[in-house]
Amino acid sequence: MYVPQLIVLVSSPVFLSIFWHRRQTRRQHLQIDPVRPSLQVSTGRQSTNNVIKRTRARKQSRNELRLVLWVVCLQLLCWLPVTMVAIWLAGRRLPYMGNIYEITELFPGLLLLADPVVYLVFLKDVRKEVAAQVGLAFRAVQSVASHVATSQPHDR
Repeated sequence: MYVPQLIVLVSSPVFLSIFWHRRQTRRQHLQIDPVRPSLQVSTGRQSTNNVIKRTRARKQSRNELRLVLWVVCLQLLCWLPVTMVAIWLAGRRLPYMGNIYEITELFPGLLLLADPVVYLVFLKDVRKEVAAQVGLAFRAVQSVASHVATSQPHDR
């Protein structure tokens, strides 16, 4: 039970530092560009590329914020019941409270299943890598199965 709490305590400052860094970079991008020299004329293509880059950056930061919000909300929803029941049980000994505590201990287990799904949903690179690894594993199993099927048994 202490390892997930340690992960939550360590991941919170990491997420806050990511937010702070994103905020700083966003401020730098939103600053007005200095006036260009009159000899340099911007073309429509350059401005279109800049708009596309800004749109992609906004979409990526929005996806990262959604990922962080989902992870933090899942952490809260899964650990808050256990914590509240443990605090409530601290001074009381009721016969049915042990059962309630055991039921609430299942929520952090659900968190172990939900976290990878959240990362797969929000991170496209992780999705691609997992799909590639699953494909490699599937091809390896197929090659072993075909090798076993074609090999002849040795006479002993």
